[in-house]
Amino acid sequence: MSQRTRIYDAVFKDHLARHRQMLFVSGPRQVGKTTACRNHANFYLNWDNTNDRDLILKGPSRVAEITNLQQLAELPGKILFDELHKFARWKQFLKGFFDSYETLARVIVLDPFPIAGGTTTFDALWMGVPVVTLAGDRPVGRGGLSILNTLGHPEWVGHTREDYVRAAVELASKPNRLETLRKTLREEIQKSPLMDSQGFVREMEKHYSNIWKKWCAGQR
Repeated sequence: MSQRTRIYDAVFKDHLARHRQMLFVSGPRQVGKTTACRNHANFYLNWDNTNDRDLILKGPSRVAEITNLQQLAELPGKILFDELHKFARWKQFLKGFFDSYETLARVIVLDPFPIAGGTTTFDALWMGVPVVTLAGDRPVGRGGLSILNTLGHPEWVGHTREDYVRAAVELASKPNRLETLRKTLREEIQKSPLMDSQGFVREMEKHYSNIWKKWCAGQR
């Protein structure tokens, strides 16, 4: 088992074995996500498998029926949707799943590493789902850090691998907090600098102006 797989595995063992949760893990290939997830999943549904795809296309209620979601929630259990991003309506599918069965399953997102997410991070936050990220040592691994700090949630950032696991476990162990975030996180984003396009442009113009002034001063 690779070191990255062991870190994902630690999150699952520390928390998912003790709490009823739905976990959405996104990111690039070959970082240990699927291996770790399959070690813990009661049901594994892969979009690339035609039978699994047919089931997913029938909608959340049919998936819940086939996987016996009510019984899984009492175990607790885990359903893994793999390669679901290839489904054109994957966001609507997951939203329908969460809306229909939110009393049985709650969700957090683990930001991948060493390459952090970008669009998927915004998608999750916009839908009211918190994201836990591991701050990398280079720009490609610090996107989640930038987004979460700007949003005002530095507590969701792990600066070591141990912090990453700890932040995920702590957040996921607070179901009432997750329910509140589901209702309020979108408004937080709307009011944050992340959505202040005019303010962003003004700051960019200010920096361009300073660069120009420095260049002009050096030409004298």
